[in-house]
Formats: sequence, structure tokens, C-alpha cells
Amino acid sequence: MIAVLASIIIGILAGILHRTMEGVSYYEAMKTAGGTTLGLLIVIFVIMTYIWS
Repeated sequence: MIAVLASIIIGILAGILHRTMEGVSYYEAMKTAGGTTLGLLIVIFVIMTYIWS
């Protein structure tokens, strides 16, 4: 649960930074946030699986 929450928060921050720094549309910022969230969540679960196995 903590991994999901952390990845969502980091994804939202990545979207905000992308919007602020590059001035892209809200749609592009949301795509960035979603991609970052999913990517980070996968990385966290892979690391957790590696540690627990």
C-alpha cells in the first residue's frame, strides 16, 4: 500500500514539474504523471519481489 501511495505522489510531482518547466498541456502532464506512476510502481514491485524471494 505504501508503494502505491509513494508512486502516485511521485507521479503527480513529475506531472507538475513537466507542466511547470516545459509549459506543456495538461493532457501531456497527466500522461507524464501516469507513466511515471506505473513505471515506478513496477520498479518497486520488482525490487520487493527480488528481496523477498
